[in-house]
Amino acid sequence: MAQKSYLQLVNEALEESKVTLDPLTSLNFASPPRTQLYNLFKGWINRAYKELLIKRNEWFYRKERAVVTIYPRLQLRALVLGLVNVGDVLVGQSSAVRFEVLDIHAVEDVESDAVIEYTVSVEYVDSPADADNLVLNEVLDRQSPAPAADIGRIKGRGRYKMDELVASVYEVDEDSFTLQPAVDFTANPSPTDSTNLIQLMFIGPDYYKRYYTEFASPSGRPTAVIRMPDGNYDLYPRINTPYDLGFDYTQAPALMVNHDDTPNMLDDKYDDLLMWMAVSEYADWDERTKLFARARKKIDKWGYLMDRDELPEVIADIFRFDSR
Repeated sequence: MAQKSYLQLVNEALEESKVTLDPLTSLNFASPPRTQLYNLFKGWINRAYKELLIKRNEWFYRKERAVVTIYPRLQLRALVLGLVNVGDVLVGQSSAVRFEVLDIHAVEDVESDAVIEYTVSVEYVDSPADADNLVLNEVLDRQSPAPAADIGRIKGRGRYKMDELVASVYEVDEDSFTLQPAVDFTANPSPTDSTNLIQLMFIGPDYYKRYYTEFASPSGRPTAVIRMPDGNYDLYPRINTPYDLGFDYTQAPALMVNHDDTPNMLDDKYDDLLMWMAVSEYADWDERTKLFARARKKIDKWGYLMDRDELPEVIADIFRFDSR
């Protein structure tokens, strides 16, 4: 069964509500004619969709898995305006460690202290092991492409924000993290590389201090993922080369906007539930008791089917009693 579009759902709700409005078309959907009631129905359909998506995080249709390539990260504190750009090669004045800036992230800089800070993904120019020689708070020079002295300081190792890595992340399954060397950066990758995949131990913020130091950390492949008090994630030990990080997550609601958008996070067999939820909102708004009761009856039926089919199966053997 094909997924119904936003336009179809709104028009079906208009029809079931018996309102004296012409069906919308693809041409006038964005700016409905004459009446705000069209916009109300559009809003009711969207709110119904959002309500279904956030009702339970364990709905099957909200689950997804991501595998993303992550790079070593550093936190930098600016000493001059416009500290870094992608492609800059920076060098520590104390450690002489050189690294190239691969990307810039707006993850840190939360103190509101008028000091510009950056989190950057980096690649160490000479050797990945150089990362362990960086000195906390050491001053940085820009070596290329435009040499400049005293442009910033090392604040610490950078962290990872999951909804920056994957825009649709709503909630992370923190027991699902896996890690392997980034295949794109592995010499002559083969199917046997999958044996390098390891399950990371999750450490919550209440216990992170037992495993975490602000800057220095042992070298080696990470064995744990840590959720920091700011809600971002770190790895322990820290990475010095790219890795592929995998995790399961609950998808964030993505509302419909255009006439041909579809509620694609919802199984198409539940499209009618969205429509009846909108009809119910209209009936309540217009004080139409009989229509409201009819809509609620339909909602209860479809809601039962969703609970039956879209939730993880409960293993109830431990609750069974031997009747012999």
